Amino acid sequence: MEKGFTINACCSRVNIISETQTITLGEHLFLATIVHCSYCGSIKATTNIKEHKMAGDTIIVEKAGKTLKAEYFTTTNGCGCRFFINEEFIQEELYEGKSIAWAESAASNWLSGVKTLNG
Repeated sequence: MEKGFTINACCSRVNIISETQTITLGEHLFLATIVHCSYCGSIKATTNIKEHKMAGDTIIVEKAGKTLKAEYFTTTNGCGCRFFINEEFIQEELYEGKSIAWAESAASNWLSGVKTLNG
């Protein structure tokens, strides 16, 4: 930025930055975005808090007399899956940096027999 240029009259040396933090309250997840001047700390009007919807779903398949269930979901750092046989929890896998589509594929692959679980 040019010397002497100000935004929203905060200070003469402006460096606007945006930082996002995840806040968990009970079972609810929020994304707080703080937009501020790194020099004076002045908060800008674009600062906001939004509820983060935990996208995901459950897939259930009957196979060889057993009920297989896979739940896929997003996390703050990516996504994950929980695997169940006859409602008994088997394992959870987290996929850091991956999309919800990745988790959905992992769930589908396990239910179809393509993917095996470790442990």
